[in-house]
Amino acid sequence: MAEEKNNNAPAQEQDLSEILKVRREKLKALQDAGRDPFTVTKFDVTHHTQDIRDNFDALEGKPVSIAGRLMSKRGMGKVSFCDLQDKTGRIQLYARKDEMDEESYNEFKKYDIGDIVGVKGEVFRTQRGEMSVRCKEITLLSKSLQPLPEKFHGLQDKEIRYRQRYVDLIVNPESKRNFEIRSRFVSYLRRYLDGDEKFAPLPDVMLIDGGVTHAQVAERVCAALNVPLPIFGMVKDDHHHTRALVTAEGQEIALHANPAVFALIGQIQDETHRFAITFHHESHSRSSLHSALDDIPGVGTARKAALLKAFKSIKAIREADEAALCEVVPRNTARAVWEWFHHNERE
Repeated sequence: MAEEKNNNAPAQEQDLSEILKVRREKLKALQDAGRDPFTVTKFDVTHHTQDIRDNFDALEGKPVSIAGRLMSKRGMGKVSFCDLQDKTGRIQLYARKDEMDEESYNEFKKYDIGDIVGVKGEVFRTQRGEMSVRCKEITLLSKSLQPLPEKFHGLQDKEIRYRQRYVDLIVNPESKRNFEIRSRFVSYLRRYLDGDEKFAPLPDVMLIDGGVTHAQVAERVCAALNVPLPIFGMVKDDHHHTRALVTAEGQEIALHANPAVFALIGQIQDETHRFAITFHHESHSRSSLHSALDDIPGVGTARKAALLKAFKSIKAIREADEAALCEVVPRNTARAVWEWFHHNERE
């Protein structure tokens, strides 16, 4: 199985290289023809995709202007179907050769998934009942030179999702939704901490990244401060995922029944955990690297490392005589180390 994956890797890299080459050739052809998409700086948008879906009855048969990224293409001869995604959602595009300028339609057929386009057309419903926009004009606003992950599995690799967050937000609606929830929460928290009069009252609830014991401690602190707040701990399952809220009395409240609340609390807990771990690592790193040698003038990082490597511990360095120290570091440094330890001992 591993050998088969390794054998497929060069072929996949070759396919990717070919895709990148073809897309750059398409861009160059557009630029040579005087239709460089990156020079288009303005496109008037009258509606977003969700606006059309929410107000379909009122907009049916009326002209609209929308813009977004092509997420899929399906061609059937002189008719093409596409999915266009903007910041509010997706809608289907219906492009027919005899309803558009022929040259524009032929250019549109060359567009790739990931390209950003502006569309002018009419709102209608297909024979299968799908809300769509019948395209009259399609303008290429930006050429995508990198292919998006294939649509059926999306972006699954966690490392790529973290390193290329922009791709994750494009292809994974759940990631985008979580970011929006987190952004609204952070905005609310900042305004509250800045003393905005609208947010002057106490928060409705306090969440603790922990279980019953942590909730009980927080409750005692709030009681001592005369702060009447309901307090809940955030309980994790065996896989370190938030499972439920728990009161100081041990009563659990399941979260899976409310996905929006579950996503928000999961984001809060992950951010709190990340901060705690990062702070611990930085504090531990600083304390573990600091030693008595750092306080001795003239002992730099390299000589400190050499002394610790040779003597294994600060205690052994303190007990060594000047001659032993001279075997590891220069005489003047050895003298400074020996005098520093013995001077402190006399004090």
